[in-house]
Amino acid sequence: MAQRVRTGRKDEPSGSSAQESAVLARGDVSLGTSALPRRKRRPRMRSFDYRGPFAYHVVLLTQARAPRFANRSLARRCIEHLKRTTDRLGFRLLAFCFMPDHLHALVLGRHDAADLIQFVQRFKQATAFDFKRETGLRLWQQSFYDRALRIEEDLADIAAYILSNPVRSGLIAELSDYPLSGGEYFEADGAEAPSLLPVAASTAPGGPHA
Repeated sequence: MAQRVRTGRKDEPSGSSAQESAVLARGDVSLGTSALPRRKRRPRMRSFDYRGPFAYHVVLLTQARAPRFANRSLARRCIEHLKRTTDRLGFRLLAFCFMPDHLHALVLGRHDAADLIQFVQRFKQATAFDFKRETGLRLWQQSFYDRALRIEEDLADIAAYILSNPVRSGLIAELSDYPLSGGEYFEADGAEAPSLLPVAASTAPGGPHA
């Protein structure tokens, strides 16, 4: 079955491009530093409010792509914030991986009030506050990349992509060797996480969000 995908990002970062957004949203390449040709920014779509029982692949980049999460202590604290935020704001944490300079997360709304924008804002605020208090520096870039997924059978592929990032990047040889990954798919040791059926029949529109 063909999937209906909504891609976009919140507040495009300086120097980024619409083409880069599309490449990142597809989830078929690791985040790198290769230059891409710039394109004119597309108008934002306001008809999708990011609330409800949707699944999202979210990517957050550190400020200036600094390798902040090479600091395992910082990464572990951020993992705890991520778990608390998903639980409190009505999301399931299906898969996540903290790479040295970015975070991948696959989350699924539990109910109609689950709000992705609020979820990302709360998580970034909590982690950025602690980091700035300790270092005086910014932790995250202002924007985030997202891909809204609507077909259940896609989730296992996206989770596998997220969890295999450290292997593809040469950081480790086996997934089990990486301490900064987790989520329901990871804990199921490759088995399909329970209850990952489509939770709504409507489709999400395309285009960047506000």
